[in-house]
Amino acid sequence: LYQNKVKNKVHTLEQIVARVKEEVINNRAQDKYWDKSLSYLLTPKQMVENDHLNVGKLRSSVVTTMNTAQSDSSFVAETRAKLAIHNLRTFNTIIGMTENMHESMSILKQVFLHDHSASLNDAGQKVFAKYTPIKEIMLHDNSTSVKGGVQANKSVKGEVSTDSVIEELATDKRFTPIFEEYVKYEQMITDYAWKMHNLQYRAAVGNER
Repeated sequence: LYQNKVKNKVHTLEQIVARVKEEVINNRAQDKYWDKSLSYLLTPKQMVENDHLNVGKLRSSVVTTMNTAQSDSSFVAETRAKLAIHNLRTFNTIIGMTENMHESMSILKQVFLHDHSASLNDAGQKVFAKYTPIKEIMLHDNSTSVKGGVQANKSVKGEVSTDSVIEELATDKRFTPIFEEYVKYEQMITDYAWKMHNLQYRAAVGNER
């Protein structure tokens, strides 16, 4: 959807859904899994080692509860996903989630401004106040109020949204298990990242208090 927007392409919801289904089904027919996050969650050395991965050697060296009957492709995808999760934890990664930018900015503010000089803190607070997304606050009369920051981009009328694509894909009950299988190792990484993000946010808010 983003590439379509950048290139000013106009596709209908039906065309986009058909394209997603085709890509997923074709990739699963080749026993492939979605693993785009590995391009930045594995170290350069790990990427090189994974390019020449000897599955038989890996199976014999990795102590795991993985299903021994799973395909080589599934085994490698799961091993890489677990390695990415290991990296998130080992490298003390700061986790920001685009679905929750307000909390992500709170974490970054705590990391960048904690224990710094008063002058830097003052300048930094202004930067974060300017660029933190607007947070809507529900008032007692059920109206909303906004506090500081920038307004998120609004969807253009008639533009296909991610939510609408997901909703349409979900109506195809035969496609759903294929799609879930295709993204399950990426989902494993994302679920762990969410846990880290939530813990970091709670720590950031606790330090602010």
